[in-house]
Amino acid sequence: MTRTILLPVFVSGLLSMSLAGQNIPKRLPLNGADTNQAAAYYQYGLSMLQQDPPKASGAFYWAIFYVMGNGDSARAEMEQAITKLREKDAKDFVWLYESKAVLEHFIGLTYERQNQIGPAREAYGRALQEDLSYFPAHMRLGSVALSAGDTATALSEMDLAAQIRDDDPGLQATYGTVLAQTGHIPEAEQHLHRAVELDPYYANSYYVLGRVDEFAGKAADAVGDYRAYLGHTRAEDPRIADVQRRLAGLGTAAGPNR
Repeated sequence: MTRTILLPVFVSGLLSMSLAGQNIPKRLPLNGADTNQAAAYYQYGLSMLQQDPPKASGAFYWAIFYVMGNGDSARAEMEQAITKLREKDAKDFVWLYESKAVLEHFIGLTYERQNQIGPAREAYGRALQEDLSYFPAHMRLGSVALSAGDTATALSEMDLAAQIRDDDPGLQATYGTVLAQTGHIPEAEQHLHRAVELDPYYANSYYVLGRVDEFAGKAADAVGDYRAYLGHTRAEDPRIADVQRRLAGLGTAAGPNR
């Protein structure tokens, strides 16, 4: 079998997802507010910071278009919120650390959206100073480093995130994809298999795993991966034709169906 290079052609699908590595949070009820309005989610996120930081983070996820479209004003409001949180006694409120980490993370996203990479890195770094276990900031730092060609830092940050959240299929799949892109094939297989174990219905993991196994010369495994992908993907996925061609080409090399 001719080995093809594993590069952004097959990596782009996963890397375009949130590199924070989180599963997409459910939409939250907003007590009568229009849930189609990103600004409503943003305001709800600010209001939930003190009592429920994870819920605030989920709200900010759904407010991302508002945050990105109003980078300067949203960033100013978040910075004011951080100032208010710092006025409290952190020793008595453990949630303060996570709340500030959530805010710094989204401040970093606004800077990144405006292509201000330096301030973005600083914001992600501050998020980790508040809460070293806040894995979305590790993933963003890894993504920024990868874009800058700093593979060592990218893998280091993403590995930390993957260790912190070994139970997150999206994160494991994303990290596995980056490992494949950078030539770390055995490690990529490990994390992609973990992603499939955690979420056997997520088609993208099977697709990347198929490309990795095909590259590694594991034709029978690649066939199984691709078939699993076809069994789980949506009918309009543009990669279906490519996978069908690959299956046809792998048929002889893979031997009898397993």
